[in-house]
Order: sequence, then C-alpha cells, then structure tokens
Amino acid sequence: MSNADAAGQPQAVDAGQGPLEAPRFTCAFGGAYAATVNLHRAIPIGHSGGGCIFQQVFGTNLAAGAQGVGYIGGTASPSCNLSEKEVIFGGAERLKEQVEATLELVDGDLYVILGGCIQALVGDDVPAVLRALRAKTEHPILFVDAPGFAGTSYEGYERFLLAAIDQLLTPAVDWTPRLVNLLGVPPNLNPYWKGILKTLRGLLRRVGVETNVVFGFGGGVAELRRLPAAELSLVLSPWLGVRSARALEARFKVPWVQFPHIPVGPAATSALLRLVAERLHLDAEAVERVIVAEEAEAYQLLDVAGDTVAALSPSLHLAVVADSATAIGVTRFLVDEAGFYPMLVVVTDDPPEEGRELVRRELQRLAYGLTPELLFEVDTFRIQEVLKSRDYGLLLASSLERYLAEEKKAFYLNVSYPTHDRLVLDRSYAGYAGGGLLLEDIFDQLLQPF
Repeated sequence: MSNADAAGQPQAVDAGQGPLEAPRFTCAFGGAYAATVNLHRAIPIGHSGGGCIFQQVFGTNLAAGAQGVGYIGGTASPSCNLSEKEVIFGGAERLKEQVEATLELVDGDLYVILGGCIQALVGDDVPAVLRALRAKTEHPILFVDAPGFAGTSYEGYERFLLAAIDQLLTPAVDWTPRLVNLLGVPPNLNPYWKGILKTLRGLLRRVGVETNVVFGFGGGVAELRRLPAAELSLVLSPWLGVRSARALEARFKVPWVQFPHIPVGPAATSALLRLVAERLHLDAEAVERVIVAEEAEAYQLLDVAGDTVAALSPSLHLAVVADSATAIGVTRFLVDEAGFYPMLVVVTDDPPEEGRELVRRELQRLAYGLTPELLFEVDTFRIQEVLKSRDYGLLLASSLERYLAEEKKAFYLNVSYPTHDRLVLDRSYAGYAGGGLLLEDIFDQLLQPF
C-alpha cells in the first residue's frame, strides 16, 4: 500500500529524534573540506583538532566510491592540530604560524582556513588573524567557519560557497552571455558528482550554453572567481545550493533557476534543456533540434531493452534510499519511462521544509497516478527497520543497505552515498544516456541467474 492521502499526496513519515546511527553525511567541517580539496589547487588548512581532516579521508573520500584526496588533501593537508593548550589559551597564534608555514611550503592558488569545533568554542578571532596575514601577502586566503556542530556536510558545502561570495568574489566587469553556474551537486556527498557535472556540461554545450563548473573537471579558483560573471545560476537540487544562488543574486545580480533533481533519462533531460533555453532566451527551434536528435538516439537504445524491461520491471517493486536530488531523479525515470512500481522512497539528506515540499510535489507527479511511501530519515537503524517491514524486489540505495537487500532476496544497485562497493570515476546516471545506463546496471543484476 502507498502511504498517500485521499488526494494521492505522498506523506512523509516522521523521522523522529535522538541519537543517529550511521548518518549519510559527516559534519559541516567535512563538507567544507570536500569542497576545498575538489577545487583544483586550493589548499585546506585545518584550524581544528588533529583528527578532523584525517578522518575525512574515510568519511568523504573512500566512502564516495574510493575517490582520491585531491592536489593537497588527506594526510598531506596542513593543520593546526589544536590541543588542550589552545583550548585554554586560544589558537590564534598557532593559526598565524601554520598559515605562514603553509604559504612558504605549499604552492597553491587559494588557501582555505577551515574552522572546526575547537576554534568556534574557544572563540578565536580568526578575522583579526586574517587581516594581519593578508596585509603581508598577496596570496588569497579564505576562512570558512565550519564547526562540526553547525550542521551536516551539506551545510559545509554551502558555507564554503557563501564564504567565497562574501570574502573572495568581486563584481564582474562584464557578465558573460550564456554562461551558467552549476550549483547543488556537492563533491563526494554524491559519489557520481563528477560524471553528473561532466554530462551536463556536454549537453548544455550542445545548445550553445557554457557552464561554469567550480569543482572537479575543469574547475578551479578561476571558475570560483567567475561566478559573478554568469548570466544564470542553475541549482540542481530541491534545496542544496539555493542559499548560495540567492547570495549571488543579492550581491552580484546573477539570477537563478531551480531544477529540483538530477535529470535521469530523456524526459527529464529535455525538460532541463528547455528550462535553461527559456531563461536564457535561446533559439527555441535550434534547441528543439538538439532535443529531437538526442531523444531519438536515447529512445532507440531504450527500445532495445524494451522487451526485457516490460517483462520484468512490473514485478520488481521499487525502493529507493538516497539524497533528495538523486531519489527524485532515479524514481521519476524508472516509474515514468521504464514502468517500475514505486513502493518506497527514503530521502537521506535531511532537507529543510521548503525542500521537503518540493520533494513531495515531484514524487506526486509520477505516471499513472502512482505515489510511493515517502520517508525523510537520516538514521540507518530506522531506515533498515522500515526496509525490513516492506516488500520490494529492487533496492536502489547506498552500501549500508546492500546486505539487507541480500537478506530480503531483493536486487540491489548502489546509487547514493556512502559507496563502498564500487569505484566511481566519472560514471553517472545523468542525461539522455544515463537512463539507459541505469537500466543496464539494474538488469546486470537481474539477468545473472540466467
């Protein structure tokens, strides 16, 4: 039975309160760290305890499809290694010493001080230290106040961008026509982020749009500084990146538009291209020619799998456990275009109420009036208790659910963080070809017994 009201509205199950078991994120410090090391030639400087950076190697790198630690990351990252001495006497002098040593020894384009819990609790006057350092060097230095207790890794991603907007970016002399900032796809928190951004960059180029991708392929400090020059910011999430997009609009007059999920498959990808074309006033006929050609190829490939999908998918009731942008994207494709029956969607990134309402609306608009049971939950124990009590044949989730799927004799595919059971380079399920790739990976599991 679908957890829906009489009007067919998917209803959220109360996530409850209390201690969390194995949440699908680290702390705000972890998110800011992941953003820094995935910005080419940005140097993280931990104004934190000794273990805060080291544990991110496991929390945000290895758990994201065995991804690496960047140019200067992991155990190579500079850190103040704050201890009891700094807790008692303050860490400002230790920070000054560490930044000066890092500027001398490590070649970078941007030096990012990551403030952890100790500095926030002690109350170090980091801005004063920064003023003194900036007066003596031309190297750009950024301070991201990201104590762990400030929120999750998603908050850290947002805080990194907001700090850059406030401290580093300046108004563009001239805005760049048809340049679009891509926001809301966080490094590592979505293990497939590199492939998503790479795919969307290529697709938008097909319709004459240049993308400004700050993190990952082709990104770096120059792209970060270029954010104010864009004609538009595109947020690919029901909530993440919205605060940064609003800040860019408020300070630099860059308008923004929201596409609330990762576009998976032809229908969603075409909708995204049309949205961007409308906002940028592109030649509608030229854009439609690209869409027609891309859809023809994508649907031809999907037709090849049509018999297999039609024979097996209706009997494989679908459960999804993922961040909101991924959960909406894969669910809409598999239901609307592949004929799967949606039983359960668990959203694990703890969106605010505004974002939750968008998730509800997107999962209400599925084909045939189908609505899955919807749960906003971050606690792995409670997620697994729900999964144990439901019937499904296919589970798209994280590595934390893999063995539960085996116990239920359900088929499993990793689509979300954490990802311990596959290496992820630039693979993703985004774009026109992404839907076909998703079906390939699903049916690789199904067809093995035959």
